[in-house]
Order: sequence, then C-alpha cells, then structure tokens
Amino acid sequence: MGVVAPGTILTNYHVVSRAVKVQVQPRGTEDAAGAGSIDVEGYTILDDINDLALLAVKGLPADVNVLSVAD
Repeated sequence: MGVVAPGTILTNYHVVSRAVKVQVQPRGTEDAAGAGSIDVEGYTILDDINDLALLAVKGLPADVNVLSVAD
C-alpha cells in the first residue's frame, strides 16, 4: 500500500476485492485502542487483471509521504 497522490492510495486488488469495509492506518497514528484508522470512501480504479486498486481516502495526515510512480 502506498499514497500516490493526496487522497489516493494504491494497493492490491486482492486485498480489498471482497471487503465490506476498508480502513487504512497511517504509520505513527495508531494507539492501543486502535484509534487513528481512516475509512476508505470509495475507489477510483479496481483492476483485477493487474491486481491493482486505487482507493479514495479523506483525512490522511498532511505530512504523509507520497510515492513516486514512473511513467
């Protein structure tokens, strides 16, 4: 999983394909009670052939690292 743009997370399709609810946990935001999880609002792309999913998320920390993706 990685953040590829503000509010967009890239992950594997097989990880989310059968999920009823998807949450992300940015590193460093967890606590003992599990607080800090962010709900995924939806998806931009689901590609089962290439095993990719682009997820739409609001509420990621402003200082989250964004991955560089080659053309």
